[in-house]
Amino acid sequence: ETGRRLVRRGESAEETTLPTAAEPPGCTERPKAIYLPLIGRSDVVASPADLKLKPHNYVQVVLKPDIADSRYLAAFLNTPTGVYLRAQAGSGRGLPNISKSTVAAIPVLLPDAETQRGVLTADSEVGRLINELSEVRERLWANPQLLDEHRRTLPAFGSHPVRTDPTPVPATKEEPLHLWLENLPFPLASVLWRYHASGESSRDRFELLLQFFEAVTEFQAILLLSAFRTSEALFTEVRRTLGEILKRSQLSFERSTFGTWKAVVEYLSKRGRTMLNGKAEDRETSMDLFRTRDTEVLGMLFSPGIVAVIQKANCIRNSRISHRGAISERFAAEWHASLLPLLELARAEFGLKWCNYELVQPLSCQVLEGAYRYEALRLMGSRAPFEKVQRHTADRLLTKELYVLSKDLGRALPLLPLVKVGPSPVEESNSCFFFNRRENGKLRFVSYHFEQRPELVEDFPDAKAVLDMLADWP
Repeated sequence: ETGRRLVRRGESAEETTLPTAAEPPGCTERPKAIYLPLIGRSDVVASPADLKLKPHNYVQVVLKPDIADSRYLAAFLNTPTGVYLRAQAGSGRGLPNISKSTVAAIPVLLPDAETQRGVLTADSEVGRLINELSEVRERLWANPQLLDEHRRTLPAFGSHPVRTDPTPVPATKEEPLHLWLENLPFPLASVLWRYHASGESSRDRFELLLQFFEAVTEFQAILLLSAFRTSEALFTEVRRTLGEILKRSQLSFERSTFGTWKAVVEYLSKRGRTMLNGKAEDRETSMDLFRTRDTEVLGMLFSPGIVAVIQKANCIRNSRISHRGAISERFAAEWHASLLPLLELARAEFGLKWCNYELVQPLSCQVLEGAYRYEALRLMGSRAPFEKVQRHTADRLLTKELYVLSKDLGRALPLLPLVKVGPSPVEESNSCFFFNRRENGKLRFVSYHFEQRPELVEDFPDAKAVLDMLADWP
């Protein structure tokens, strides 16, 4: 085929390993590897986080980076042509079986390395366009009276042709990404805006996008913990299990890491998903915990897709940490490119669902008959000043605290004070800080977007009380 050459036995692989453990990853993770199923027609994947079968049903193939990009080769082997070539290397009737010895014999069609990166970039751009069109459709049906405004967003697609050049370019304010991030809670949108407005350095863009995924992970974990905290009986149960999970992985809340929050999201989102899809009583409990009956919102909070995104981002982060020395622009560009598909996956999962589960901060309260009316800051979008809104709820809320408020029930879920949004200590604007660790009796909070003061180290007695509770495993 034009532009591609046939790569035969042994040319693209450095080594092959059979995982032995039954649970992921099953073997030592390698950044330039694919995982090829030995049985059936499951997808070839480039990350242990994507395994659909038990790890011992795969073979890990470590690639020569100058010949094959793991993401490209995995995608090629999942095309009809790739599936056919895999089947030819297998044996048996029905579902093909492949052995370690025959894996290297599978021929693959590969273009040069630059073209592989370009195809992956173009594929990511296609995913971005699909997400943006889906968001336009959602806005169109949610607010048909704004038809002309929605129509004006459509020509923008034609003015941004799909790129095959893997070199990253700075985003502009007119791009639809800017429209989408304004529908995210401020703790997430502020980080993504900084990435959106950053320059052309691959190193900077990679670091900023990675920080966005760290913020997503911690915010999601805090929200899940907050909801389960509202039921003493359930929280006692999940706290015990979560404590065992963290202990086995040598993780803790005292020095929280990406891995700590990832473990929380993995466990609690699965628990919530099981409840939502279980018996009627469990389903009702899940809705009560999160103060909403909106199944799209709950599906987003429990999404296995978001869990997979978090796992992959953490794997990429660990690969960066294991890379000693200064990061070259080439490595930074490759790592940044590997994060872009995760951004589109997260965008597809989130969509505009956060608009129905908005982050608010009450300012004042008026007591009505059987309800409360609050003037509150709507902490959605990337930048202050925030919109002041009127919200009604049957729940008694504390001013200056953070809540997620459901539009369908008008119920409010208080967030644990491990994320803080408020007036900056440096200037008259708002900033967001996430809990990071204990330091000499004080708590350290960090900001992913506020460059003037990236951290706060103070007593924070409200957060200390939460950490003491989380550390007091039953």
